[in-house]
Amino acid sequence: MYRSFWKLKHQLLMGLSLFSMAFSLNSAADYTIIDAHSHFDPEDQLLFDANEIERILDEAKVAKVVITGFQNRSTEYLFNALPDRVIPILSLYQRESDKGSWSNRPEQVGAAFQQLTRAPYRGVGELHLFADQRWAPAFTAAVESAKLHQLPLIIHGDAEVIERAFEIYPEAKILWAHLSTNPDPGALSDMLNRFPEGLYIDTSVRDQMLLGNEIVNGPRSDRLSEAWRRFFIEHQDRIMVAVDAHSTHRWGSYAQVVASIQVWLSQLPESVARKLAQDNARRFFDLESR
Repeated sequence: MYRSFWKLKHQLLMGLSLFSMAFSLNSAADYTIIDAHSHFDPEDQLLFDANEIERILDEAKVAKVVITGFQNRSTEYLFNALPDRVIPILSLYQRESDKGSWSNRPEQVGAAFQQLTRAPYRGVGELHLFADQRWAPAFTAAVESAKLHQLPLIIHGDAEVIERAFEIYPEAKILWAHLSTNPDPGALSDMLNRFPEGLYIDTSVRDQMLLGNEIVNGPRSDRLSEAWRRFFIEHQDRIMVAVDAHSTHRWGSYAQVVASIQVWLSQLPESVARKLAQDNARRFFDLESR
């Protein structure tokens, strides 16, 4: 009898868990999102034309996507084809290797900013930089140019890089990619509190971590961790969801990535989830003025 009781209890708990998961996934379908950080490079354009990208966005229920790409030509192609869906961001990079070497070439910054007239760019980035590179002349030039043109920055870097950017441009608007290079709710809260007007954060490529799945092939969880849940609620006006379609493979699995975002997004209060899904991105990229 005792064994039967525990078996029944286990079955009930499993049923409730499955119902809760199904409810979360169903309610997640209500959230149309703005992808606040993705890429469309020349190699992506070879495999995905604008019609295919539009189909991918429709399938994933993504209203708009922030796009940057090497040389900016592919970004401009996609924006010109889908002006109501694409938010263009000016890239300073010519090729993949520039991610690690651009900070040594300040002349490359000036050349990139000359392309601003080719499209209604809404920001600059993604800039890859780590703590020991924060004094690089090219980084100073990039931030000062963003200040001159009053454009937000998307930065992939350490906390020291963010601090340096605000030293150069105290009124900057910065989107810190990937919940930073070392995601920690406490450390991120400290940074958001230090820079209450200008600092925002995107969640790209961290979705499984938010659900506690830090080992790629380990046990899977679909439950948003309590620490991250508290962080998102406390800073609900400063966080944006993002996919970071950084490769052709990532574009091919775009809808699945968005589905994993919806799993944790749907576990937040609805008013909070809607801010993260698109309201904060609309404000940050000043979309209402377009």
